[in-house]
Amino acid sequence: MFYPDSQELDSDHLLHEAAADPNRQFPSPPCANGHRSTISLRTDQGGTFCFLCFSNLVSDSRVPTVHVSYALHQLSIALSEPLFLRTLLSAHVHFLVSPLVHALSSFDDAPIAIQIMDIISLLCSAEQSSIGEDFVERISVQLSSGALGWSRRQLHMLHCFGVLMGNEKLDINSHIKDKESLVCQLVEGLQLPSEEIRGEILFVLYKFSALQFTEQNV
Repeated sequence: MFYPDSQELDSDHLLHEAAADPNRQFPSPPCANGHRSTISLRTDQGGTFCFLCFSNLVSDSRVPTVHVSYALHQLSIALSEPLFLRTLLSAHVHFLVSPLVHALSSFDDAPIAIQIMDIISLLCSAEQSSIGEDFVERISVQLSSGALGWSRRQLHMLHCFGVLMGNEKLDINSHIKDKESLVCQLVEGLQLPSEEIRGEILFVLYKFSALQFTEQNV
């Protein structure tokens, strides 16, 4: 989570140094909950984003959605900062995979799902990003298991998976562990009366078929 620094002198000193070297990420102080600085990053606003606090919050389905939405918003703001994003991608980005996928599978709230999908899409599309396949693997496992049934959460996961399949940078095929189970779950979902669900399923099946055809003809 984002915490403003309480030590103003240290913060001012670091900000002056950052101005002199805008490509350098300086050490973060411990967050307000005492988590070590190695799992947090400083932001351009002079605060600290703690990945453990963020993970604990968005992974807990009992947390009010307004708090989850705020945490996601703070992360989105931080990701808009070039230095934060660059440092995140080089060292900390794997801290975000599990909590983001877990949150996507835990909340029925559509606005929260959109926030999560926007963040995942940004992380996967960023230059020098190597995290996209991790999202593909985790989301495909969720979809293949059928654990969410065909709830709103499953629909959000399916939509996010479709977005990832449209990212040409990603090696989708190699990171779907159980293709047969995935296809079976999707085909079964076509029996549902919801046009929205069927539309999402057909899009994913189309992209999946195109990937298989491309792989066979390489």
